[in-house]
Order: sequence, then C-alpha cells, then structure tokens
Amino acid sequence: MKPIYKLLTLVIMLGASTYNKSNAAGESMFSKGHSTWTVAGVTCSSGTATDITGSLVGFDINAYRLQNQDSSDAVWIGYSSAVSTDTASAYLGEKLNAGDNGVWELGKNPDLAQAVVKIFCKAADAAGAAGVRLSRAIFGSK
Repeated sequence: MKPIYKLLTLVIMLGASTYNKSNAAGESMFSKGHSTWTVAGVTCSSGTATDITGSLVGFDINAYRLQNQDSSDAVWIGYSSAVSTDTASAYLGEKLNAGDNGVWELGKNPDLAQAVVKIFCKAADAAGAAGVRLSRAIFGSK
C-alpha cells in the first residue's frame, strides 16, 4: 500500500507544481517588438463614422490599442467609413463595449509599404451628440 501513497503524493505534487496563473493580459506591448508608441484621445460620433487613424512620423504603425472611456455606451470599430452598428449591414463593426479595450494589429502590405491602414469608429445611438471618448494608443516600429 505504501508505494501507492507515494505515487499518489508524487502525482499531486507534480500537478501542483505545474499550476501557473497566466498574466498575458497584463503584458506590456513593448515586449512585442514595437519601438515607440503614442496615446491620444478621440471621440466617436453616433451619427457618422469617425476616422480615428493616427500617425507616427518616421515609424510604421503596427497596432492600435483602443480603450472605451465611456461607462455606458459601446462603439463599433471597422476598416471602412461605412462601419455600422446595424447587424444587417455588410459593414458591421467589431463591438468595443463600455469600459473595455482591445488591440487591432495591422499586417504589412509589401506593395504599399508606407500606406496607413484606416480605422473608423461609430458610437451607439444612445451616446447622442456627446459621442464616446476613446483612448487610442498607436504602436510603431522602424
């Protein structure tokens, strides 16, 4: 019987030693190879889509991190100025809920190396004339 207890104890100890809480969500964007970044506030309108494309002089834009600063209204993010909150639309954007944040990484186009990829937002109708305020971080590299 003793060998079974020893084996069981060993299995439990090995299992406990492999438990590791992941902290990937808290990982710095700089660890991904971006050499610079900048942050600005932008406001998404509820009437028409807002161009929230940024620029980094001398750097290629690699990614945007958008944080919805509003406590109650969502925004929809898309590549087209026709981005929509309407689920029946071909341009339905990606929803960024109130208080949430997300990263939109941009690929490279070898034919258009210097082209800046446009990004648009549209606020929920409930946001009204005030719109929804976003924090837009841009990550770039040389």
